[in-house]
Amino acid sequence: MQQIMDGTAVVELPISNVQPSPENARSLNQKDPALADLANSVREVGVLQPITTHQREGDDHHTIIYGERRWRASKLAKRPTLPAFVIDVSDETARLMRAGENEGREGIDPFAQAPLVTELLQTESEKSVARILCMTVPAVRLRANLGNLIPGFQQAITEKIERCREFNSDNPGDGIHHWPIEYFELIARYP
Repeated sequence: MQQIMDGTAVVELPISNVQPSPENARSLNQKDPALADLANSVREVGVLQPITTHQREGDDHHTIIYGERRWRASKLAKRPTLPAFVIDVSDETARLMRAGENEGREGIDPFAQAPLVTELLQTESEKSVARILCMTVPAVRLRANLGNLIPGFQQAITEKIERCREFNSDNPGDGIHHWPIEYFELIARYP
């Protein structure tokens, strides 16, 4: 076994023993052509970058910290196993690792992030949350304010974003899903 990542060895985990995190804020569309392309690549050359998992407290399955797209592509490619780092961290540490990793990615639902930011602010300073999530302090404040929107309004915007993603796949420059997060954050400032 190859030793990487602070001495943690890469192991082959059965796909059936791996699950996505229920706290993952990133939305993944199963019909995404990029996921199908990744599955084809996995069929041809395998998974080149191991995923990172941990075992949640009281669970026999491995929960993904990093690499949910690789796991989904491996499932589509019908692989029985995939390479993984299995690290020993608490659920809270895994959640923070996932949050920091996901922040720079596309496809993050800002409303799904709002509860995480709000929860982190219960125990961490704004500056610490900004560092953990690779955000500015004002962005942390504004993102947390999204959680104060009426839930029906949050749901309506989220559904509109998803519909625009589906219908505007040929015209990626069109639609609400390309509105900067600042638009939603401005809405969140006002009751």
